[in-house]
Amino acid sequence: MTDSSGYREQSLPGMYFIDGTCICCGVCTTYAPALFAVNLEKEIGYVQRQPQDKKEEIAVRKALANCPVSAIREYEENKPNSIQGGLV
Repeated sequence: MTDSSGYREQSLPGMYFIDGTCICCGVCTTYAPALFAVNLEKEIGYVQRQPQDKKEEIAVRKALANCPVSAIREYEENKPNSIQGGLV
């Protein structure tokens, strides 16, 4: 289920989330397997853990950049200064 922003409630709350356009392709888990998960039965991807350090932040940004349907999203108001320049 998603709300009006596209936030998928299965994603752990935080800066990143996967919206309702997800096609469950697994790109997110390829780049950041500790942070993303897919439920093949329900055909959804979701954030299972938010990044905790710069290395994980880079992995999430790579997944975001490579998602074929741009389903990995971030809340702009939560974006720390350290990643505003981009890490990809």
